[in-house]
Amino acid sequence: MLVDTIRDHHEDFGMVLPIDYRSERALVLDLTDRAPGIDAVDLGDPEQFGAYIQSQLKDSGAAFGVGQYAEDRCIYDATLLHLSGGAGRRTLHLGVDLWVTEGMEVLSPLQGKIHSFANDRAVGGYGPTLILEHELDDLTFFTLYGHLGLDSLQGKADRQVVKKGEIIGSIGAPPINGNWPPHLHFQIIADMGDWRGDYPGVAVPSDMERYRELCPDPDLILQIPSVHSRSNVR
Repeated sequence: MLVDTIRDHHEDFGMVLPIDYRSERALVLDLTDRAPGIDAVDLGDPEQFGAYIQSQLKDSGAAFGVGQYAEDRCIYDATLLHLSGGAGRRTLHLGVDLWVTEGMEVLSPLQGKIHSFANDRAVGGYGPTLILEHELDDLTFFTLYGHLGLDSLQGKADRQVVKKGEIIGSIGAPPINGNWPPHLHFQIIADMGDWRGDYPGVAVPSDMERYRELCPDPDLILQIPSVHSRSNVR
């Protein structure tokens, strides 16, 4: 139902970054263990990891990079995120990453209100995180913005109204942003449950069918043409 509603309103969504990612050239990145040269990169070192991303962007001539939804990634082996007790390794990405520059503004794609926010200080975590609540056709859903700058949390309050296109934060830098190269983790969430200021952004692969319902493909809102052509993001 949420997927159909978002699709019905596809023309109503604004941008989440102040760049025209719906027309500018993007590089859809491969962050699996099959990616060329990735095994030689210390993915726990944001400088090395960032240099790897930037070299791919330069070689492709792309304006920005896109990290894919539903991708089974190797990069989480460099952090504690792969630890999840007896359930298995959490490696399946539930959002879309937009690899851009530190300090770039982050915008709300739709009117809503602040559901919650927090600073996840764990290495490999979200860093400063903001979650918005939206309504379409009387259906409530949420959008999550991770790896922000610390200033993104200043002046925020629960239930604060946010307009479409309003600046809600900025792209953070390591180590504050969870110790990642600068990028935005953007995620759609159908039901927050008891979560506040946080929500799983990576799942155990065996749980993917459940999470496809809870966290549908963020490109429904982003609408990046180069992502549409990749079969593994659907």
